[in-house]
Formats: sequence, structure tokens, C-alpha cells
Amino acid sequence: MGDMRDMGNSQLSTLNSQFSTFNFLATLFNVGTIFVELFDKTNALIDMLKMMFLAGCGGFVGTALRFLTGKICGYIKLGDFPLGTFVVNVVGSLLIGILFGLAEQRGALSPSASAVLITGFCGGFTTFSTFADDIFLLLQKGQWLIFATYVALSLVVGVLLVWAGRSLVR
Repeated sequence: MGDMRDMGNSQLSTLNSQFSTFNFLATLFNVGTIFVELFDKTNALIDMLKMMFLAGCGGFVGTALRFLTGKICGYIKLGDFPLGTFVVNVVGSLLIGILFGLAEQRGALSPSASAVLITGFCGGFTTFSTFADDIFLLLQKGQWLIFATYVALSLVVGVLLVWAGRSLVR
């Protein structure tokens, strides 16, 4: 009778040992999987930070040129017409048309170049928020004709220049 119990205990001990080994290997596999996922996410985070840095560098240059353009256009008097904002937005429209055209038609822009030039430079150079504030100020001053001219020219010329930019690179 004792032999049968010993045999059952021995098999149970072997089974427990194998189960413990299996649990250990499964745990190692899970830790390994977690490490690989964490490594992948870390690489993705580093890649995203690199792209953010590139966009920021392009944005710095675009913003500096927007500032300079605004100062230069400040010397040209057209009444209350916001020439500086108009110029950066329509020039930016042409440029973004060219860049998106290159990216879409020819695949000529890498993701890094796109981050620097489209997101960064064009995003920093052009300015919708100032456009909106200019419109508000023109309405507040009752400058209806300048308001209508500014909005119409900005939208029509902007869209036409995006089209022209895309057409240039076909």
C-alpha cells in the first residue's frame, strides 16, 4: 500500500516539477514578449520624437520667415489690408501645393522631409489664426470692403496657388 502511495507521490512530484518548469518557461516567454513590445514602443517613441524635432526645426525657420515677411510688408501701406498675413498664406499655399504634389505624385519626400517642410516650415510660415484675427479686426472696425476683399482673395488665390503648385510637379 505504501508503494502505491509512494509511486503516486513520485508521479505527482514529477508532474509538479514539469508544471513548475512550464510555468517558469511561460513566465520567461511573457517577460520576453513584454520586453520586445516595450522595445518596439520605445523605438516608436524615439522615432516620433525625432520627427517632432525635425518638424520643430522646420517650424522655427518658417516662423522666423513669417515674422520677417510681416515686418517687410509692414512698410507697404495698403490701408487696413493685412498684407503680411496675406503674403505668407498665399506663398505658403503655393509651396504646400508643390510639396504635396512632390510627395503624392513622385514619392519624392521622405517622412523626415515631409515633417521638416510640410508640417514644420509650412505650418510655421502660414497662419490661419492670424488670418482669423485679421478678419475679426476688420469686422470690428466696420471695414466691410477690405474684409470681403481679404477673405475672397485669400481663399481664391490660396486654392489656386495650391492647384498651381501641384500642377508644376506633375
